[in-house]
Amino acid sequence: MKTVIRILLVLFIFSGIDMAHAKDKVDILMDKLIEKGIITNTEAQALKADMESSNNKNEQKQQTATVAASEKKSNLTDDVKIGGTYFLEYYYRNTDSGNNVNGIAIKRAYLNVSKTWVPWFSTKLTTDITYDSDRNKEIGWEFRLKNLYGQFYFKNLWDTGIDFKSQVGLVPTASDKYDGNLWPYRPQGSHFLDRHKIFPTADFGGNIQIYYGGADNDLLKLSKKYAEKCGIEAGVYNGSGYNHSEVNNNKIVEILAFIRPFWSLDQLKGLRVAVQLVRGQSESEINGMYPEFDINQLMISYQHEYFTLLGQYYYGTSGPRFADQYDRDGWNVGFYVRAPFHKKLRAFFRYDVYNIHYDYVKMGEYTMIYGLSYNLLKGVMPWTGIEQKFYDEGDDSLTYQAGLAIKF
Repeated sequence: MKTVIRILLVLFIFSGIDMAHAKDKVDILMDKLIEKGIITNTEAQALKADMESSNNKNEQKQQTATVAASEKKSNLTDDVKIGGTYFLEYYYRNTDSGNNVNGIAIKRAYLNVSKTWVPWFSTKLTTDITYDSDRNKEIGWEFRLKNLYGQFYFKNLWDTGIDFKSQVGLVPTASDKYDGNLWPYRPQGSHFLDRHKIFPTADFGGNIQIYYGGADNDLLKLSKKYAEKCGIEAGVYNGSGYNHSEVNNNKIVEILAFIRPFWSLDQLKGLRVAVQLVRGQSESEINGMYPEFDINQLMISYQHEYFTLLGQYYYGTSGPRFADQYDRDGWNVGFYVRAPFHKKLRAFFRYDVYNIHYDYVKMGEYTMIYGLSYNLLKGVMPWTGIEQKFYDEGDDSLTYQAGLAIKF
């Protein structure tokens, strides 16, 4: 009988339009049932209590579901970091051949989105805004992926003093990551291997990274990574780079190892020595075959509160995208110095040499870059510089530059 009455009550309540008066309707119906002798006053009160209890439970369920949905949405956006790096430049270039040009260019434009899901797993997405003069004459500027990977990280693994990382996806190559963290200063141009298109800055694949000795707090103020006593990284990649598709079954292997040999001496703890080795087969065919290549590089750097020095020596044969087996070598030195009377002001210098040894002749490219920069605001740096390029085959160039670097 009570079940029938409950059904009648529900039908009666929802038959009306104004739901705000549902409680009044229940009271009217109860009075009518008591008046007709269908139920007693005690039974009416019990039914009302049952209905109020049921309503309260439904409200609690709705509140719990709302809170859970809100927490789920919050968890997705927690620990998300958005950043970017933009490098704008005006240039005026003179060449021996008379091909003079000036213009405004975006030399670098990255947008980063990263998220830490749990202490041992994070993800990162980096887009690269670029213009490829060979294919974008009709397309214009475009977005493309630079990095998209998941990272596993275990600090002080099993209390051994070892930090372990592994990245899988579209990952940065070890050599560019190493250069980029020890030499984040960009007016002097891109890094040596990238500048001469010897090795890509990112590629599809995976890596493992092992660091020992804990990070030195003083060095962390100068660079966010490679402040440990020593470390080694190894990666396996397609070989085509982040801006090309894979064309064969060949994979390449990269190994980079570094050490701070004098980590216990305050004046020398900023000295690092690193070695990079890359082995694989080119993505470009020669007579139906993919030539083998090798890259060998020695890097020595020193970081100090007022200056940073970097030296590199490279030699190898061919490269991941070269359709030849010519030997190559080169070296690069660079530094920047902060003004002791005003640390925001810096002078920079770079000189690099790149040689290709053809069958009967060596062709060399020589680049010198120097100038001044000023840290106007945090993440905002105007600069001006001069770039001189010399070639063994002629057509040297002189470029005047003024730019603005923005990082957030």
